[in-house]
Amino acid sequence: MLMHPMSRILTSLLCTALLVWSGAAAAHAKLVRAKPAAEAELGASPKAVTLWFNETPEADFSNVKVLDAAGKVMAEGAPVPTKDQKALELTLSATLPPGRYTVRYRVIAVDGHVLEGSFTFRVGSAAAQ
Repeated sequence: MLMHPMSRILTSLLCTALLVWSGAAAAHAKLVRAKPAAEAELGASPKAVTLWFNETPEADFSNVKVLDAAGKVMAEGAPVPTKDQKALELTLSATLPPGRYTVRYRVIAVDGHVLEGSFTFRVGSAAAQ
Protein backbone atom coordinates (compact mmCIF):
# COMPACT_ATOMS: atom_id res chain seq x y z
CA MET A 1 0.00 0.00 0.00
CA LEU A 2 1.42 3.36 -1.02
CA MET A 3 1.19 6.35 1.28
CA HIS A 4 0.06 9.71 0.08
CA PRO A 5 3.03 12.20 0.10
CA MET A 6 1.25 14.37 2.68
CA SER A 7 0.82 11.33 4.96
CA ARG A 8 4.56 10.63 4.76
CA ILE A 9 5.33 14.22 5.75
CA LEU A 10 2.92 14.13 8.68
CA THR A 11 4.25 10.76 9.83
CA SER A 12 7.80 12.05 9.62
CA LEU A 13 6.94 15.21 11.60
CA LEU A 14 5.13 13.17 14.25
CA CYS A 15 8.09 10.80 14.67
CA THR A 16 10.51 13.73 14.94
CA ALA A 17 8.32 15.42 17.55
CA LEU A 18 8.14 12.22 19.60
CA LEU A 19 11.92 11.81 19.53
CA VAL A 20 12.50 15.40 20.63
CA TRP A 21 9.90 15.15 23.39
CA SER A 22 11.24 11.83 24.70
CA GLY A 23 14.78 13.27 24.84
CA ALA A 24 13.60 16.24 26.87
CA ALA A 25 11.59 14.00 29.18
CA ALA A 26 14.65 11.81 29.81
CA ALA A 27 16.75 14.75 31.02
CA HIS A 28 17.60 14.60 34.72
CA ALA A 29 19.00 16.95 37.30
CA LYS A 30 22.74 17.52 37.21
CA LEU A 31 25.24 19.59 39.13
CA VAL A 32 26.21 22.62 37.05
CA ARG A 33 28.62 24.33 39.47
CA ALA A 34 29.78 24.35 43.05
CA LYS A 35 31.50 26.64 45.52
CA PRO A 36 34.13 25.65 46.31
CA ALA A 37 34.59 24.34 42.79
CA ALA A 38 35.76 20.81 42.05
CA GLU A 39 39.55 20.57 42.42
CA ALA A 40 39.73 24.10 43.88
CA GLU A 41 42.71 25.03 46.04
CA LEU A 42 41.58 27.43 48.74
CA GLY A 43 43.82 29.57 50.92
CA ALA A 44 41.36 29.28 53.83
CA SER A 45 38.47 27.11 54.91
CA PRO A 46 35.16 27.85 53.18
CA LYS A 47 32.26 28.90 55.39
CA ALA A 48 29.80 26.85 53.32
CA VAL A 49 29.44 24.46 50.39
CA THR A 50 26.98 25.66 47.75
CA LEU A 51 25.72 23.45 44.91
CA TRP A 52 23.88 24.70 41.83
CA PHE A 53 21.76 22.36 39.69
CA ASN A 54 20.02 22.62 36.33
CA GLU A 55 16.70 21.76 38.03
CA THR A 56 15.17 22.83 41.34
CA PRO A 57 16.23 20.42 44.12
CA GLU A 58 14.08 19.35 47.07
CA ALA A 59 16.09 20.55 50.08
CA ASP A 60 14.04 18.50 52.56
CA PHE A 61 15.06 15.25 50.88
CA SER A 62 18.68 16.13 50.10
CA ASN A 63 21.92 15.52 51.99
CA VAL A 64 25.42 16.93 51.69
CA LYS A 65 28.52 15.83 53.58
CA VAL A 66 32.13 16.95 53.65
CA LEU A 67 34.75 14.30 54.44
CA ASP A 68 38.46 14.68 55.12
CA ALA A 69 41.15 12.60 53.38
CA ALA A 70 40.76 9.83 55.97
CA GLY A 71 36.99 9.64 55.37
CA LYS A 72 36.02 11.37 58.63
CA VAL A 73 32.80 13.36 58.32
CA MET A 74 33.64 17.01 58.93
CA ALA A 75 30.16 18.36 58.14
CA GLU A 76 26.87 16.74 57.19
CA GLY A 77 23.27 17.68 56.95
CA ALA A 78 20.29 18.77 54.96
CA PRO A 79 21.34 21.74 52.86
CA VAL A 80 19.14 24.81 52.77
CA PRO A 81 17.85 26.51 49.64
CA THR A 82 19.48 29.79 48.64
CA LYS A 83 17.83 32.78 46.97
CA ASP A 84 18.57 31.00 43.69
CA GLN A 85 15.93 28.25 43.69
CA LYS A 86 18.27 25.87 41.90
CA ALA A 87 20.97 26.02 44.61
CA LEU A 88 21.45 24.37 47.99
CA GLU A 89 23.94 25.35 50.70
CA LEU A 90 25.46 23.51 53.65
CA THR A 91 27.00 25.85 56.22
CA LEU A 92 30.19 24.54 57.80
CA SER A 93 30.06 24.97 61.56
CA ALA A 94 33.80 24.39 62.02
CA THR A 95 36.88 25.67 60.22
CA LEU A 96 38.45 23.00 58.03
CA PRO A 97 42.18 22.56 58.67
CA PRO A 98 44.56 22.31 55.69
CA GLY A 99 43.95 19.15 53.70
CA ARG A 100 41.99 17.50 50.91
CA TYR A 101 38.22 17.21 51.25
CA THR A 102 35.48 15.35 49.43
CA VAL A 103 31.97 16.74 49.06
CA ARG A 104 29.34 14.02 48.63
CA TYR A 105 25.78 14.94 47.80
CA ARG A 106 22.49 13.14 47.33
CA VAL A 107 19.79 15.38 45.95
CA ILE A 108 16.25 14.73 44.85
CA ALA A 109 14.94 17.02 42.12
CA VAL A 110 11.34 18.21 42.07
CA ASP A 111 10.65 15.64 39.33
CA GLY A 112 11.60 12.88 41.81
CA HIS A 113 14.89 11.82 40.22
CA VAL A 114 17.82 11.18 42.56
CA LEU A 115 21.23 12.67 41.82
CA GLU A 116 24.32 11.48 43.67
CA GLY A 117 27.85 12.66 43.15
CA SER A 118 31.07 13.87 44.68
CA PHE A 119 34.03 16.13 44.06
CA THR A 120 37.15 17.19 45.93
CA PHE A 121 38.80 20.45 46.93
CA ARG A 122 41.82 21.45 49.01
CA VAL A 123 42.33 23.87 51.86
CA GLY A 124 45.87 25.24 52.13
CA SER A 125 48.74 24.81 49.73
CA ALA A 126 49.19 21.48 47.95
CA ALA A 127 52.82 21.39 49.10
CA ALA A 128 51.75 21.33 52.75
CA GLN A 129 49.65 18.20 52.21
